[in-house]
Amino acid sequence: MPNSTADGWLNRALAALPQRETPSGLSVGANVPLIMRGNARYTTYAPQVLPAAGADFLNRIEAMYQQDPVLAKTFAEAQRSRAMKAEVLGARTGRIGGDAYFKEAFGAAGKLLADPAGPRVAILDTDGWDTHAYQGTTGGPLARQLANLAFGLEQLRDGLAENWRDSVVVVVTEFGRTAAMNGSNGTDHGTGALALLLGGAVRGGRVATPWPGLATRHLFDGRDLAPTTDIRAILKSLLRDHLQLPERHIEEQVFPDSRAVAGLPGLIRT
Repeated sequence: MPNSTADGWLNRALAALPQRETPSGLSVGANVPLIMRGNARYTTYAPQVLPAAGADFLNRIEAMYQQDPVLAKTFAEAQRSRAMKAEVLGARTGRIGGDAYFKEAFGAAGKLLADPAGPRVAILDTDGWDTHAYQGTTGGPLARQLANLAFGLEQLRDGLAENWRDSVVVVVTEFGRTAAMNGSNGTDHGTGALALLLGGAVRGGRVATPWPGLATRHLFDGRDLAPTTDIRAILKSLLRDHLQLPERHIEEQVFPDSRAVAGLPGLIRT
């Protein structure tokens, strides 16, 4: 799709769902991501507990200050100090995003989706995953963020209650990370990423696509996890087999010019 696209694929998918008095889409967070924007009706919910400033926001501040000889140096020193404290002090500095935010955001989404008059599809956008420095494994920022995500998914499941058995949750990143650590004990932007599917409607318990491995000879350009599956293959199957969207609408409206990407079969329980 062109960079000037003003609507998102999920909004275009919602347009094919049966029209109701209440919107079929829900965006949870302070802002509506592009994925949900468009002509199809959706509603929003902003948790009262807002997340801490994420990596994307801090990167924008850094870019704004980089031409200033005083502020650039001050900001860089503050970032190094912040990352080091997070590594050393761990949870005492506060979780990235905060478990209170994950509890309210994911829990509210589950309850709203479970309401018979509520939305059918929700998007929850979280940041804090851009771990260029002091990434950590068992006690660093990434570990704490993954713990927050797991906690949030539990809240989503609890909010959905018995509706969980008929639900599909997709956890997907915008991009991957490098396979090797950089000089700041973190990882940089990579190619191959990850998608997790969960929910009672998912035929799970397996790795659904080939795993290329992390041996140097298998890495993409010698640095990244090699991509093996187009994410649209997964999303097409979910739209078709779970939401029962017409194949024609998926191919022509949701993901135009992508007929070469076939859906990935067998993701949904029958």
